[in-house]
Amino acid sequence: MSPAPTLSPADLTLAHVRSTLTQQSIERQRISSAETVQAFGLGIIEAGSATALYATAVPWAGANTIVHLGIDHPATRADLQKLMTPFRDHRLPFTVILSPLAQPAALPEWLEKEGLVEQAPHWVFDLPLNLSEVEKHTERLPTERLTARQQVDFARIILGEDAPPAELAYVGRPLTPNIFRYGVFFGGQLVAAAQMTVSGRLVHCSGASTLPVFRGRGAQGALLRRRLEDAARAGCDRATVEVSVDNGPSLRNVERTGFRRRYQERHFLWTPPETQKRI
Repeated sequence: MSPAPTLSPADLTLAHVRSTLTQQSIERQRISSAETVQAFGLGIIEAGSATALYATAVPWAGANTIVHLGIDHPATRADLQKLMTPFRDHRLPFTVILSPLAQPAALPEWLEKEGLVEQAPHWVFDLPLNLSEVEKHTERLPTERLTARQQVDFARIILGEDAPPAELAYVGRPLTPNIFRYGVFFGGQLVAAAQMTVSGRLVHCSGASTLPVFRGRGAQGALLRRRLEDAARAGCDRATVEVSVDNGPSLRNVERTGFRRRYQERHFLWTPPETQKRI
């Protein structure tokens, strides 16, 4: 296991600020309607400072995760066992994203001993927001904020037309007031989409995708600029985005916009043993 990188005071502050984003995910699960809870089998388990968010009707790692692990208090092996229970019992693949704040240092080793496999890490970027600076770089492509009726269309862009219906419905479920989604249209067709989540004065940009035939036309840059402009107008003063170290085009896109690389987060994936055998 490689030693944890040393973070600057500014990076540590950013990591703490970003940890509030996990609270948004937890709150969204908590306030889901009874119909949504029943449709997706939503549930929450807490142990220590961490929370397991699961959807028994959606056997997809994007709907099942452990968040805030080891952030406010060092995690224990007993915490981890408790948090993994719903995923093991229901044979649900799930993810764990480790912040550099996570303690103890042995957490990655514990996760691997529990059968999780480390995936490519993600770079975390940030950008101080200044409305006048953002407006200088307005892209030519028009963007629109998506309506409640367009959420499943958003899911099809993000996941692909061949995604299972349960995954499309899960991603397209009703939003909370702090989540906003945008699209680029050509000839009335939604061809690119992206999301932003606002937490206080922080905005996190995520979930960006473009239909393959429309890539290379500036859609992602336009969506990023639109989100930054709306966030700045809403009073946000910092933006973050995370990009896999393997995603060269997206890394270049966010850096051209002015984002700075700050630190990496480690990603781990667990899949049911029977799924591994089929693969």
